[in-house]
Amino acid sequence: MPIANFDLYVLELLNSGRVFTVHVRPPCSTASRAREKPLPRWIKDRGVKEPEPLRSETEPRGLRSLQGLDKLKVEAANSLYDFTAVVINRCLDRSVFFFLVNPRRSYLWLLPEFVAILSTPTVIIRNLQNCMFGGFRDKWTSIVTNIAVSSE
Repeated sequence: MPIANFDLYVLELLNSGRVFTVHVRPPCSTASRAREKPLPRWIKDRGVKEPEPLRSETEPRGLRSLQGLDKLKVEAANSLYDFTAVVINRCLDRSVFFFLVNPRRSYLWLLPEFVAILSTPTVIIRNLQNCMFGGFRDKWTSIVTNIAVSSE
């Protein structure tokens, strides 16, 4: 399976001592709280179906009631999230700098692996508003890193 080969390659590369910085932005579609917001009328009028939540605060790995394609999407995203946590933990173990990006209110941050990462003393969380960086909508993003910025 090609993804397994890639996973091993990434972990071997991190073990090599030749990596300085890792930037990871796992897809947020299944973990997005935007799924909880009603669509604007003009979109509904075009026949677009309301997206349904796939996760919750009590079930961040996916709602037990999920079936079919929604369940497959969440399982695939969870695999990526699990691998992302392995990569970030490897970075922490090897003193490799990293940036991890996802929406500020993403359910990703509630997964146990990421709760543990966020509680690591050397990990810093920065939140930014995208409209302050050229974005056109009210969207907050969290950047999690182990790179401390000096105030000097």
